[in-house]
Amino acid sequence: MDTEDRDHFRTIARASVAPLATSASASSAARNLSSRHDQAYLAQKVELIFSCYRKDEAHDPRTYAQAMMLVLSDYPRSVIDHVIDPRTGILGVSKFLPSVSEIKEACENAFRRICQDDERERRIVKQLADRDSDYLSDNPARAARRKAFADAWLNRVDAQAQELSGTKPKVPLTEDEKRALLDSARATTARLNAGEFQLSEETKAIMRNQDALRDHLTLDDNADS
Repeated sequence: MDTEDRDHFRTIARASVAPLATSASASSAARNLSSRHDQAYLAQKVELIFSCYRKDEAHDPRTYAQAMMLVLSDYPRSVIDHVIDPRTGILGVSKFLPSVSEIKEACENAFRRICQDDERERRIVKQLADRDSDYLSDNPARAARRKAFADAWLNRVDAQAQELSGTKPKVPLTEDEKRALLDSARATTARLNAGEFQLSEETKAIMRNQDALRDHLTLDDNADS
């Protein structure tokens, strides 16, 4: 871009780019509140657009530049930087000088994605905060909900728990079944204490190895202390 063009852009940068009253909307007004740009910044972006294409592609470069600055001034800097960056925006895919409507469409799409990302991040933060608040709360109702949720997973009543574990729901034991299991455990313990069960040599060897390892770890802990 020659000296004449650079002087031309400096003239445009000093001009006002206030949005046209007939084209203002609620959404653009909301964007303007958070995206005040100086004219030099906008002129730099338009100059970058011109620098990537042939000079004669714009019928009236001055009018094109002013219109482009009006459109860009309606969006946050993050959107403008994304759209005008050749690596991420329209300049990297358009073979010809993009029209004002194409730049506006690219800005709208980028703005929409940023808003969606921000909203998704906001929901995630809120969900995490609600979860932490729920777990740290002493509210009996919330404690009951946590217990019900945990029981549903442990008993495989929850559909996702069934899918992840590949098991069917566990049938809760009746009171009689619980008493029978407890009586059986007590009887087995009594027989062990009475010496009615004889451990195999293999089991005894495993127990001796475990005892030796436990003694070795204990000695190491005492030495470190």
